[in-house]
Amino acid sequence: MAKILAQKLFDTGYIFPLEYGPIVDSEEQIIRFQTPFYWPSISNSVSDFDYAVYLSKLALKKVAMQDYETQALSQLSNALKWRWEFVQQQAAETMRSYKEMTSMNRQIMDSQESAYFWVHRPPPSKDGMAQTMIEDEEILDDRALEAPQWAEGLSQLLASEQGRIMYGDFLASEYSRENLDFWVECEKFKNLGERDQELMCKEARVIYNQFLVANAPREVNVPQGMRQVMWRKIENLQLTCTDLETSKNNIYELMNKDSYSRFLRSPEFIALVQAAEATRLIMA
Repeated sequence: MAKILAQKLFDTGYIFPLEYGPIVDSEEQIIRFQTPFYWPSISNSVSDFDYAVYLSKLALKKVAMQDYETQALSQLSNALKWRWEFVQQQAAETMRSYKEMTSMNRQIMDSQESAYFWVHRPPPSKDGMAQTMIEDEEILDDRALEAPQWAEGLSQLLASEQGRIMYGDFLASEYSRENLDFWVECEKFKNLGERDQELMCKEARVIYNQFLVANAPREVNVPQGMRQVMWRKIENLQLTCTDLETSKNNIYELMNKDSYSRFLRSPEFIALVQAAEATRLIMA
């Protein structure tokens, strides 16, 4: 009964074996709970972009990939050809942080990610039917339909997954993608709600070290006073799920007053709006 329950928790994405495998089959296996960010109740879908970055990391690690993973990587490189260079950049950036981890932490991350994608992008079923990939044309159609809404305000743009992807690519071209990434991480932190104080502060410390500490690898422009207040709360274990909101809103206003208007004038966005108008006329 215990094995059946453990397998069910694994199949639904709440636990993972440290030595990764699709079956929880040994009493000697070390089992860990997934970090809350990966729980299906919080993260219940995986974009093609995220899956492409994960598979690209496997390729960079030169690990033996399953046939279906190799096939998926090939399909995604074609479906996402219009932003494949950015996929590769994201994978390479993640690998730089990965190489700085201890061997144990690398093993945990490998097992954790493998289990997560096993749940959300499982192998083909026994009859050999491969999982359906989102085609490039469908993505463009979705973006064209949503594009007019993105011009109504930054909040509408950020509320759309495809909008965040396109805006992120634009910010990357201006070497300021860290602003959007910081906003997204703060949003995730808030949406997880109140939880164990030590865990919250540990998660906030990761965000702080990545974006807010002086000379951070992806430092954002947040006033020193805000940084100091947040650091004191982290150190004193007095953080709440909304304590990153002030800094997040500061970066939001920075994007709203600066890069958002340039994004709306970019050739890529203008072309998308024109495609949306053409689609509307055809369907009229």
